[in-house]
Amino acid sequence: MHSRNEYLKVLRERYLKAKTKREKSQILDEYCRNTGQARKYVIREDTPGVNLGPRIRKRMTFTGARLFKNIFYDATT
Repeated sequence: MHSRNEYLKVLRERYLKAKTKREKSQILDEYCRNTGQARKYVIREDTPGVNLGPRIRKRMTFTGARLFKNIFYDATT
């Protein structure tokens, strides 16, 4: 595990210096081939500031007039 993290650090430097999408893709392919890890995992670990986790959705709340409006229209239809 330690050696994999060291390898990721080395590739992270190359990845951040890469200018084209093709170069970045080749670096990701190389890491996936050598470690057997999934591509999405590498992207999450490699790119700073990118959050690829599940999206947090706000819960819809009905209060006051919106609640009355929804109840009233549901009852009439």
